[in-house]
Amino acid sequence: MGKLFRARSLNGRELELGEAVDVWKINLDHCHGDSAHLFNLLDENEKSKALSNRFEINCCRFVACRAVLKILLGCYLSIKPSGLEFEYNDYGKPKLADRINLKNIKFNVSHSKNIAVIGIAKNNEIGIDIEEIDENIPYMELSDFCFSVHEQNSLRELQIEDRAQGFFNCWTRKEAFIKAIGMGLSFPLKEFNVTLDPGEAAEIIDVNHELYRDLQWTVDEFSVSTSFAGALVIQGVKEKIRYWEWNQPEGGLAISML
Repeated sequence: MGKLFRARSLNGRELELGEAVDVWKINLDHCHGDSAHLFNLLDENEKSKALSNRFEINCCRFVACRAVLKILLGCYLSIKPSGLEFEYNDYGKPKLADRINLKNIKFNVSHSKNIAVIGIAKNNEIGIDIEEIDENIPYMELSDFCFSVHEQNSLRELQIEDRAQGFFNCWTRKEAFIKAIGMGLSFPLKEFNVTLDPGEAAEIIDVNHELYRDLQWTVDEFSVSTSFAGALVIQGVKEKIRYWEWNQPEGGLAISML
């Protein structure tokens, strides 16, 4: 749970993955000083989506998240962010266009309030999710609709004070898995089981679907703060996962666009 996010700034440097998986944490409210530069990194559809937000803070956070994603991917691919091209599968999951993705980079993004996380891997499908732990929602009732029978029973067996954490452990792991396979909520949430006990290792126990039943998955639990739950799911076995915290480059974010 207590993964250490190490501060890292780019200053125009290229990034290498090797056999590792990188997870980046970004405080979106720390990026506003370069909002004009960041906005110019977005394509026309992204700009339109940003401006459709009713509240300025949400617009600024959307712009920061999308722009930092492009800056990071550009560093991994050794190309300018403006040269990135994206494609989408039938369920809306974005990926880098094959034409420019010579390193077979995979990525996934999640955000909650002012925090975003970006997972980046090479060759392996990846999903990531963070959620703020809200003890006021009716999570026991929600679990009846979203969780398998095994997971519902596991949640009820927890001490009352552990159930909110257990619910969000389960939810983030399930969300990260369906994002990794690229189907989102089109995949039935009750067709697979994950662990949820706060004292238990994060795992996908089983998947009741012929396409995914025999695949291996790496699951890692992390938290961007004490009030959040987070999960990373990668297809295959990955032993090296690096956690980085975006540190605004000297001279502002614009220097990372050069």
